[in-house]
Amino acid sequence: MKKILSSVLLCFALAGASVFAFEGDDLKTYPSATPKGSFLINAGVGIGPTIYGDINIPPIGLTVDYNLPLFGGLPFTIGGLFEFAGSKYDFNSSWGGVTWGYTELHSFLSIGGRFGYHLNWGVDKLDTYVVAGVGWTIGIVDRTYSGDWGGYSKPSEDAHGSFLFDINIGARWFFIPNLGAFLEIGGGYHNLSTVSLGVAVKL
Repeated sequence: MKKILSSVLLCFALAGASVFAFEGDDLKTYPSATPKGSFLINAGVGIGPTIYGDINIPPIGLTVDYNLPLFGGLPFTIGGLFEFAGSKYDFNSSWGGVTWGYTELHSFLSIGGRFGYHLNWGVDKLDTYVVAGVGWTIGIVDRTYSGDWGGYSKPSEDAHGSFLFDINIGARWFFIPNLGAFLEIGGGYHNLSTVSLGVAVKL
């Protein structure tokens, strides 16, 4: 157990030393793993959902970013986002010997754009960034009523939309030059997940 603990502490110490061993201008340049002109694709699954009901389809997301230097060559990125999720909500009640209820199937789709900034710590294979997303979340509710209240039983469907805004911090680690893993953590307004992780691809 002591050997395991010592190894973990050593790893944290080495990681910390690497992160802070950067040059003064590093935070004004792209990380070596993701140079300017790169297309970066994140494909993953969200957790910690902010959607309504019990999850039956976890948030599945895809983002595409392009490294475009702006304002004198600073390491900005622009791109787009797509995320889908589904949930289910059941309600049942009874009163005076009469039962009634409904089942709602919710489908959510988020589409928007992203604008971010890369943070270069001088660590090979590592890309860290801050990114803001703006767009629109569409929700579709398929509701089926059931029960005996007046023999009322029919399906119905309605849709609604809402403005989307979120801010995330993220990191990509490339195991090989064009393939790695990513993690994003953040939150906002009508976003479908607060944590997402998956595969990162560089083109």
